[in-house]
Amino acid sequence: MSIEFYCKACDTLLRTPDRRAGQSVRCPACREPNWVPYESEGGLEDFGDENRESVTAPTAASTAARLRGELPSELHRSAVADHVTAEQSQPAASDDADWEFADDADLPDRCLQCGGPRGGDSRRCQFCGATLEPTEEPPLIPRNMRGIFECAGRTLSKNLGLCVYASLVDLLVMLMGCVVVFTPPLLMLWIVHDFPVLAFLGFMSTLFLGVVILYSAVMLGHAQFYFHLVSGERPDVLSILHIAPRLRSMLWATLLYLTAVMTGLMFFIVPGVFVWAMLGMYPFVLVDRNLGAIDSLAEAWKLSSNNLGTVLAVGLLVFLIVQIGNTVPGGFLLAVPFGALCHAYMYVYCRHRA
Repeated sequence: MSIEFYCKACDTLLRTPDRRAGQSVRCPACREPNWVPYESEGGLEDFGDENRESVTAPTAASTAARLRGELPSELHRSAVADHVTAEQSQPAASDDADWEFADDADLPDRCLQCGGPRGGDSRRCQFCGATLEPTEEPPLIPRNMRGIFECAGRTLSKNLGLCVYASLVDLLVMLMGCVVVFTPPLLMLWIVHDFPVLAFLGFMSTLFLGVVILYSAVMLGHAQFYFHLVSGERPDVLSILHIAPRLRSMLWATLLYLTAVMTGLMFFIVPGVFVWAMLGMYPFVLVDRNLGAIDSLAEAWKLSSNNLGTVLAVGLLVFLIVQIGNTVPGGFLLAVPFGALCHAYMYVYCRHRA
């Protein structure tokens, strides 16, 4: 079965095997990288082979091409490419390895931070200003649970300095965030201290709201940064702070997520842990697919349901690893990025198997 979609740069109609869904391939007409969708773009399946030349590209594809503004006019046409190949073949892992290189890996055709289109030779997004540099090897795709941890360790070792720097930025953001989060509840408690019940309710509600905001900001920055890494890019560390485009959706998703987890924890703890594991990939879904709050949570639940054993096992193991790492002085500098990379590769694994 084939997947058909339009090149985001030149509007060429491309066809590639469905096994490459979610991977990056080059358009043979303009050599621009494109991410293969998980299903054919709407309307393409209604046309037979004899009518493919007359198919008109969607407005979104034309808009992306105009935004690039650097392509020769003769490339703006509809044609079918039965075999989409990379400019250079990438090394493949052995058959018994726990991971593999992604086929036709290259830079995404859009900025994973803001979703804006970007040129193949661009190292900075023209919309959000994020600096994106390619890594030395193509993205990795885990084949099993062991492969998730191997890919995380491999990526951490390749980008050790970058990940340690990101952990320091995280620590600074967390410290500043804690001050911001706890100040309003304490003020509330002091202002209405003569009314204990009102003071308690005001303190808890204000604290919960602050936790939602801080958790959303930190997790969204984490998801953007580490998803860049596992997607074959070398992001700027300060991209952790560039969260404005998706913050609104992330806030609503986090509010629903934390409410569900806390409700589950009140019912003998186990349901809360289960919900925590099943919905934990929603930041990566939101970053990767640019979905809304409810859609991101629903997609995370769907991906986790199809890989329930792996998701639960990896989630609990990563939690233990991070907690043990945090007991060692300075251990969080390695434990936190390793845990984040494990979660990112778990999402890649689940998405690849979907």
